[in-house]
This record gives sequence, structure tokens and C-alpha cells, in this order.
Amino acid sequence: MKLTKEQIEDLLREITKKAATNLEFRKLSIEAPNEAIRMITGKEAPQGLKIRFIESEPGYDYTFVLPDYKGDELSSNDLSGIAAGYDSDIIEPW
Repeated sequence: MKLTKEQIEDLLREITKKAATNLEFRKLSIEAPNEAIRMITGKEAPQGLKIRFIESEPGYDYTFVLPDYKGDELSSNDLSGIAAGYDSDIIEPW
């Protein structure tokens, strides 16, 4: 399964929306994210894909996941992904 950036954004919106209103789906998203993806898309996630959803902790308005530390300099591809709000390492396998 190969998804475009737009399809990934749509998928994440759908998962976020459902996880906000359905406790069982929320638990599934955290415990078995690839299964949650299958429930939303009707398709299996690519074999070997590692994805993780986390919950915001009480008292915090936002939770952000920082990109992997890559030393003192980032590539132009990394900078473009950060500016766009995504990690290209995550999107490429789709």
C-alpha cells in the first residue's frame, strides 16, 4: 500500500477523529496501530511499518514528538519535512 502525503493526512484526521469519540478504537490505536489503520482504510499497512500513537497527558494542551537527533546539521530534505510538519522518514514507506 503506497499513500500520498494527502492520503496520510486524511488517514490521521480520521484516526484522530474516531479515537476522540470511541474509547475502544482509541485503545486499539495505541495498542495495535496497524490494526487501527486497517479498520480505517480497509487495507493492511505495509509489512514492517512501525507506527505509534500516543495520548496527551492530562494538564498539557499539546503533545509534540521531536524528530530523531541527526547531529549538528539537518539535510534540506529534513528541513523541508520539519517545515511542512512531517518526518519524511515516516512518509516515504507509504
